[in-house]
Amino acid sequence: MSNSKPPLIPPPDPRLTPPDGKPGDNGPGGRRTPVLTVAGVLLLCIIAIGVVYWLPDMISTDRSGTGHFPAKPASHQGPERHPGPAAAPKGEGENDIFRQKAIAAQRIWLEKKARAELEGMGQWGGKRYAQAVALSRSGIDQLKGQDFTRAASSFRQAVSLIDDLDASKHELLEQALKAGSDALEHGLQKEAVQAFSTALAIDPQNGEARTGLRRAGTITMVHTMLRHAREQSEAGKPEATLKTAEAILKIDPLCTEARRLLKQAGNAIKRKKFDLAMGRAISALSAHRYSEAQGALSQAQALFPSDPSVRELSARIETARTSYALRSLLSQAGRAQKDEEWKRAISLYNRALAIDPLSVAAKQGIARCQRMRALEASLEKIINDPWNLNQQGPLSDARNTVKMAQAVDAPGPVLKRLTAKARQVLREWQQKVDVTLISDNMTDVVIYHLGRLGKFRQRTLRIRPGIYTVKGMREGYRDVRKEIRIRPGAGKLQVEVRCTEQI
Repeated sequence: MSNSKPPLIPPPDPRLTPPDGKPGDNGPGGRRTPVLTVAGVLLLCIIAIGVVYWLPDMISTDRSGTGHFPAKPASHQGPERHPGPAAAPKGEGENDIFRQKAIAAQRIWLEKKARAELEGMGQWGGKRYAQAVALSRSGIDQLKGQDFTRAASSFRQAVSLIDDLDASKHELLEQALKAGSDALEHGLQKEAVQAFSTALAIDPQNGEARTGLRRAGTITMVHTMLRHAREQSEAGKPEATLKTAEAILKIDPLCTEARRLLKQAGNAIKRKKFDLAMGRAISALSAHRYSEAQGALSQAQALFPSDPSVRELSARIETARTSYALRSLLSQAGRAQKDEEWKRAISLYNRALAIDPLSVAAKQGIARCQRMRALEASLEKIINDPWNLNQQGPLSDARNTVKMAQAVDAPGPVLKRLTAKARQVLREWQQKVDVTLISDNMTDVVIYHLGRLGKFRQRTLRIRPGIYTVKGMREGYRDVRKEIRIRPGAGKLQVEVRCTEQI
């Protein structure tokens, strides 16, 4: 029987199928059946048991250091004979410790690798995962060559890389998702598929990655339409741009560029409507159609409420409306003045002052109308109530009133008529009339505004028309008082003044 021992060969690396792929297919988006997933887990358990219980015993039986194991005795031979104790080579105990450490490190690696394969790390681990696998293979070779210290170090380094990858799993997922999103934005279908596939390998249930992978399927069509939409936008066709952007969003609702173009086109359409409304408002303002101008401005304001031009035009309309209303009132008041409708003119001027309290024209107009109204009232009083013109004060006032009326520049027909009539009244009421007073030569006679006449039997006076009060007084008799109204052209009048009623 040959004493050569079989070489020390660790169990092969398990090539496990990721939970989200088909057997033999590690590509992105693959799906595994529940049966294969269970089979992979069972295989992992068997390997772990073998690693823990069988591999250390197999390696520990190799005391020769050659890496070979003794052949198992045939069944017809007797029980195995164990050789008696022999002197261990120098340092064999220390070498056995290193061997056990290397085997323990390999066991940890195999567990880590089995779990990593189940999690699909081979698809998303990249260079670091490949480096970990390469280190494990170096460890196996070093274990075969009984370089236990370096073997343990290689396995530990491989495990450390796996741990680092597992710790950075979330970060790698975010990087893959961002890379996929960037690729979608730039229309890079291949890169987008690769990035989102990597993300799905890390997290098979990730909704963003699944959505991104679906979007990648339409990215070529979407970017062709996006190019067309940009051309429409640059050509100043917002309506066409809007329709194209809406069509893109029906295909890919998450396309940010389409949303940007949609918003841009919508704003351009709103701006066009805004400009048209502002144009209508300005045209109506120029034609003094202020209500129409305000209506058009309200339409523009509804589109862009905070646009500075809206506030500016609103102020212009209000100023123009106010100015127009003021001019209109002043014009109406001027016509009322011309027609000598002083009361109406004053009312219009007051309305103008309500709009512009500082209006000089309105203030001057009111003052003139009040003067003319007072002048006309004075003339009418002269004409309608001339009875006191026989007194010096009222006569002087009447003469001054007529002079003022005659001094008015460009008098109207009413003022001319009143002035002429007042002058005529003054002339008529200045023509004296003969009045004969008859008494009894015992009554003392007094005429107010003329003086005491004394006692007489008959006396004739030549006096101006007007109202006179004649009083007769006699001792022992009741006084007599009479009011005499003398009209112009009344002819000769006789008035008796006697005190006849004794007291």
